[in-house]
Amino acid sequence: MADSITFDDVTWWLTSKLLEALWWMVGGWLWLIFLILIFWLHSHLIPQSQRDDLENYIRTPVIFFTCCRFVGLLWTVSSAESAMCTVIFPNANIVAQRENRYGNATDFCLYLYDDYGRVKYDQGMKYVSVSHDIKDLGWGIRCKMPYLPAGDWNNADIGSTDGVVSIKTTSCDPLLGVGKDYQWSRDYVNFFDLIIPDATSNTTTLIVDSTKVIKGTARALLKVAGFREDIQAIEKETRIYQHLEGHPIAPKFLGHVTDGGDRVIGLLVEYIEDGRPLEKGMFSDLALERCRDALHALHNLDISHGNAQPKNCLVRRNGETIWVDYEQAKKETYGSFDHDFKALDKGFGDLPVLEC
Repeated sequence: MADSITFDDVTWWLTSKLLEALWWMVGGWLWLIFLILIFWLHSHLIPQSQRDDLENYIRTPVIFFTCCRFVGLLWTVSSAESAMCTVIFPNANIVAQRENRYGNATDFCLYLYDDYGRVKYDQGMKYVSVSHDIKDLGWGIRCKMPYLPAGDWNNADIGSTDGVVSIKTTSCDPLLGVGKDYQWSRDYVNFFDLIIPDATSNTTTLIVDSTKVIKGTARALLKVAGFREDIQAIEKETRIYQHLEGHPIAPKFLGHVTDGGDRVIGLLVEYIEDGRPLEKGMFSDLALERCRDALHALHNLDISHGNAQPKNCLVRRNGETIWVDYEQAKKETYGSFDHDFKALDKGFGDLPVLEC
């Protein structure tokens, strides 16, 4: 499932912790050897009568520094267990996660499935807050959560008492969704009708299989609001796509995404299968000029892109250019659009030249 830990995850973690430990050990001892070398050189270049004073002068900082390195090594080893503690839900897939505003818990947006791995569509999205004191129990790489029951709840708090992890509270609170004023398209897509790839499901921007819901479309780009604070960003980007409807300089808007009911939590847009980011190489000057033309057409609609980097301008096989990623775009009736062109030119100038 999407919340399992892969071999690469563990390998990366063990490697990073090993390098960190080596830094504390090898780096500290190299510095100590350097100090001893300085002491030895000075001890042979100064009179015998002054050597004791020099030794006392150097001994204290050497001991202090060595103790600090040793404490740092112990901290690295002791923190390794909790640092890699990955929360595992036995019957849920994680859509998004974040640290809460108070810094004492991790919030999860997820959906439930049954014992046979089938998604419980009627349950919608659930929001679970896991207290950080669970990671202090020293469980190692996996922190397995209790079974999440189905029912009329959408918020839950999980904590531990005397080392026992349990669901502390559940509630059914009103959930914020994309406002009706922003739902301009007649097309709606159920989140649970999309085939979500397990490898990338723990993120709010996904490339998904949309063949079940949109005829003639193999893959699409899905953006969902994992939490209440993300709704406004989805509304803003949805409005931009409304202004871009019917224009070939942007991906097609495929529909509003719901959580299985009436609440809209995201958007679905065309995935440009044959698009490649603008890069330096053969015909790059022509591609750059076409990207600038498409950006100018965007500005004619009184829209500034806000992140006009070469990676966000896709060049198709037929030579057409499409601008993607409108998270920072905004409507500017009387604004200046010079910053978009400056960002494009600077980003293109910093690109490496690809060998043909």
